[in-house]
Amino acid sequence: LQASGDTTIGGAPAIPTRQYLDQTVVPILLQALGALAKERPPNPIDYLANYLLKEKERFANPTPPQQQQQQQQQQTNESSH
Repeated sequence: LQASGDTTIGGAPAIPTRQYLDQTVVPILLQALGALAKERPPNPIDYLANYLLKEKERFANPTPPQQQQQQQQQQTNESSH
């Protein structure tokens, strides 16, 4: 993470941190925290970790946010020509 709030991966153009998190982990975290609040297990951190590992495939993002942004920029450039 950079101080500007953007993420950089391998020198590729940065995307805002909020956008990166919203596209990668926020959906599964919201579901996990909802389940945690409902169940109220004695070991909440273990429960949360197990939930994330168990459900990660349902929330797998086939296109990384960095690639999504590059595709959007490419489409914008193509439509402006």
